[in-house]
Amino acid sequence: MATKVEMLNNVTVLIGDTKAARASTLADGLKEFGFGTAIIALSYKEAVSKLEEGGIDVAILADSLGSGVFKLFRGVRHMLVGKNPYMTMFCALAPEHVDGAKYALRAGVDSILVQPVSAKEVTDRVRKSSRVHTPYVVTSEYIGPDRRAADRTSALRRFNVPQTLHGKLRGQSINYEEFAKKIAPLMEDMLQTRLTSQSSRLGVVCKELLTAYASSQITPLVHAKLVALADLLKDTVATAKQLKQDEVVNLCLSLKARVEDFAERYTAPIEHDIVLLNKIGEAVSMAAKTGGAVTVDAPAPGSEDASSPADELEDEPAIEIQFIQKGQYLFRDGDKAEAAYVVAAGCIGIFRNVDGKNSPVGRIRKGEFFGEMAILDGSDRRATAVALEDTTLSIVSKDMLEEKMEASDKLIRTILLTSVHNLRDSHEKYTQKARSLSDTLETISLSRHIVGRFLDRVSIGDDGERAKELLEKFDSQFAEIRTACKPAIAKDKRGDQVLTEQQIEEIAE
Repeated sequence: MATKVEMLNNVTVLIGDTKAARASTLADGLKEFGFGTAIIALSYKEAVSKLEEGGIDVAILADSLGSGVFKLFRGVRHMLVGKNPYMTMFCALAPEHVDGAKYALRAGVDSILVQPVSAKEVTDRVRKSSRVHTPYVVTSEYIGPDRRAADRTSALRRFNVPQTLHGKLRGQSINYEEFAKKIAPLMEDMLQTRLTSQSSRLGVVCKELLTAYASSQITPLVHAKLVALADLLKDTVATAKQLKQDEVVNLCLSLKARVEDFAERYTAPIEHDIVLLNKIGEAVSMAAKTGGAVTVDAPAPGSEDASSPADELEDEPAIEIQFIQKGQYLFRDGDKAEAAYVVAAGCIGIFRNVDGKNSPVGRIRKGEFFGEMAILDGSDRRATAVALEDTTLSIVSKDMLEEKMEASDKLIRTILLTSVHNLRDSHEKYTQKARSLSDTLETISLSRHIVGRFLDRVSIGDDGERAKELLEKFDSQFAEIRTACKPAIAKDKRGDQVLTEQQIEEIAE
């Protein structure tokens, strides 16, 4: 669906450029094209300040801000600067700054613009961005849009990230503080993925160094690799700090100091240095997984008790992350089943179609797995799934599930498919069961609503009118009961299972 031009008036753009006249011309042009707010930052420091303040949907930062601009782009993506790591970012380069494009793309920008930048070009790029939602990928050095060919096979996880720009273009009002809270679990998952990738990369670099020393090819390239190893440990420290994994921070700081010492005398290694290289990748990988203290006395990669972090990453299935907003449908009754899901954050409501209306079945909460039955038995979806709040999902692909099923024992497959059939039969007869006090009250309210709708549709004379009068009295008394029960509901630790009448009506709409 094409984005309406008038929706641009909700979008806030930051223009970072030391050339005041050029920045002002672009800002005026963007306003003419319908953008709501254009903020100008005339220095690197001012650009950082504006990004830290928040409220930015699109950032256009020029290379005139200095070489630090690429570090700034990277800082935004890694949530080291500001609280909107998924904002749309353009790097505006001088025509002669050819290398700048490489640095900007490595930093995670969405696109490159060449000076002088026109307002029309920015508008076109923003509109294109709204139509094409590019997933993000994470490596040891990169967080940003996936630029690989769509048909390229890879074990890298792909993350479908929410962007304030897309919300604004749909006319939504964005509370940036709430947005930051909602994306926190997703960002933590991405950082943990990066930490795993970094530990794998550490193992690869150490292996290259060990090969060089084993073959006596001790050249200046070895020194460069040792320096790169120390830098990678420094980056790993930064990631671990964001994840508040203090043991990993302390371990990497210690290893970094030892590698830097080794680099100063790289032409004359001692036995302790070789042991260090053997153990670094394994130690960091184990610490990142356990969150506990691990020393470099752990088994070396290649020993019988150790597995290579690089191999683990290579064999990891490509699991995508998807973010859906409250009220958004994940799938509908009758759809083809392409994936199963795990709720990472938020809540999903499951509904069945009964007489043309959505009848609630239940809620799927954080950590719960759903949507697998249609894949296992090859049928279409027999229920509808809707986000009851902003929700983050891990996607388990149909191919992955089918591959695991094929690899399983035939007897296990038969038992599993029989269980799926039995569960489907149970679901057809399922009605919501009250779990909490709030659920019990909601069940009573829903039953009253059903009775009221029946009396509205069917005429039973004076008895019907009498019944409606009694329902009105019931409503008044039931409202008092609800009010009296509020303190008890607040103390009830059981989670709600029954969907409210309002939620059902919202889904029906």
